[in-house]
Parts: sequence; structure tokens; C-alpha cells
Amino acid sequence: MAADYQRRLVPTSPDREPPDGVRGLARRLQTLRRMARRALPILALSAATAAAVLAPTTANAAPAREGVQVEGLIGGSNCLPGRADCTPDSDTLNGTTRGAVGGGVLVGWRALRWMTLGVAYRGGMFRPDYELQSPNRYQRGSQHSVFAVARPTIPIWRLDLGVNVAPGYSRQIFRYENGDQDFTQGFAFMTGPVIDVYLTKRFFLGFEADFIFNAHRDVCNVRGNSTECVRYEDRYPNPVHQAIYGLHIGFNS
Repeated sequence: MAADYQRRLVPTSPDREPPDGVRGLARRLQTLRRMARRALPILALSAATAAAVLAPTTANAAPAREGVQVEGLIGGSNCLPGRADCTPDSDTLNGTTRGAVGGGVLVGWRALRWMTLGVAYRGGMFRPDYELQSPNRYQRGSQHSVFAVARPTIPIWRLDLGVNVAPGYSRQIFRYENGDQDFTQGFAFMTGPVIDVYLTKRFFLGFEADFIFNAHRDVCNVRGNSTECVRYEDRYPNPVHQAIYGLHIGFNS
């Protein structure tokens, strides 16, 4: 009898699902871990290159933090949950949106030692993998963005520590195998850290991580020659936010 009483006190719900908030937090932590694993080799490469080049550098090659500035970014991208989830699990959509390659360019002006102004483009790819009722599956996804960038920077010796503050516009597209597509577009905001080391007087190398937050609303369906835009529904994989990170390289002139 005592054993039966104890069994009645023990809850028997092994299939109980965790709350949505806990699952959402777990997905975000998993995304950040994936980003960290991809970013560490890039950081290591940047540090090793900087150490090798800076070793013979003399004081005569002090950084020229002025003039026109041109930059490039090449690396990876990650999906961040937005109005749409990166790993939806519902009756209407089940699957995941993974990151892929990403990068961009910036052309600007180093107005002051501690401030860079410019115009930037960012492009990042997605790898959608979804179970659809239709045999027409998603083939790939991408986001293209343009921003007006202001980057306050703390210059320390040959090191620049900056943060991008950039309003802009983005367009996010998920393409089907037959050429149809679902896209969203609208206001976007980009922010993230930039860490550079001047290897010569005008050439620098470092690491950048940009987080692009979208304020897209309608999802537009392109089917053949017709286009129809509807309010966001949970049967679409977009709009999501995006992270683009990688090796940052540039020069002043």
C-alpha cells in the first residue's frame, strides 16, 4: 500500500512540453553558440595575421585615421528569430532556416579620429529546409540591405573599437525550386561591434559582427507573373532577423 501511495504522489507526465518562452530562449542560445563556433576561427586568423605584420612595424607608420575609407566584410550569416521563427514547429510550417555565407562593403569618410560616416551594403544567404504540403520546396533564401552608417570609435594605439549604428532598408527573399518566391521588404536597423588593428599606416584588418533587425510587415507571394501581398502569417519562413559576421578588411586614403 505504501508503494502505491508513493506512486500516486509522483507526477507522470514525461511528454509534457516546456513553455514556449523556454523553447524560444533555448533556440536563441543555440543560435548564439553556432555563431561563436563559426566566429572563433576568423578571430584567430585575424589575431595571427595582425601579430605577424605588427612585429616589424616601427613608430614611423602611425595609423592615418582620416580621409576616405573603404571596407570589406566576408564571412557567414545566421538566422535570428523575428516575426517568423527560425525553427517553426506548427501545423502550417515545420522545419528550419539555417545560415550560410554573408558579407558586404562600406564606402565612407573618417570624419574624425573617433567617427566614421558612410554607406554600407550587406548581403547574407539562408538555407531553408521545410516540410511543405506542395512538392515545390524552398531552394534558398537571401537578404540584401543598404544602410547609412555612423560608427563611433575608440582609437587605442593601433586598435579601433567601434559600434555600427545604421538605419536602412532591406529585402528578404525565399525562393522555390520552380522560381516562385516569398519576399518581405522595409525598414531595417543594423548594429554591432567592429574591432580593427592597423597593420600599416592606412591598412587595417579585424572582425565585425552585424545584427540586422527588420520591421517588415507584409509577405508578398510571387507566383508566375502575379504578385499578391498579405499580412504576415505563420505559414511563411520570413521575415526573420539576421546576423552577418566575419573578417573585416579596409584602408584609408
